[in-house]
Amino acid sequence: MDNEWSSTKSGLWAYWFSVYLALKLYQITKKQEYLDYSKRIYSWVKTNLQDPKDKIYWNGIYVNNCSVNKAIWTYNTAIMILSDLEFFKITGDQQFLEDAKQMAGVTDIENATIGIAGNHIYCFNSSGV
Repeated sequence: MDNEWSSTKSGLWAYWFSVYLALKLYQITKKQEYLDYSKRIYSWVKTNLQDPKDKIYWNGIYVNNCSVNKAIWTYNTAIMILSDLEFFKITGDQQFLEDAKQMAGVTDIENATIGIAGNHIYCFNSSGV
């Protein structure tokens, strides 16, 4: 493993992917521990890695000095939207849906429509993409 990567970098996608995975495991098993874990990590990421100005999420934490890596990558936003929508499906808490819509709005998806139909999550803009 590359020493520089392992000692200095950490990516947000890893945190958010663990949230999304735990949500999926909860949906399959109905084990409360998976939902509790996903809520705990979600809260930590929101508290520590969300830019308070534009609500976009930064990439992660540098392991060597614990400073925030403020790079912004589209895949971080994609997994955040998915996680918010999964939380909404599970809990019915409208705030998760609103957070997903906000993320779609700040990532250049103009006139985004995000929702849930049955077991399917959808996101498209006014051109139907």
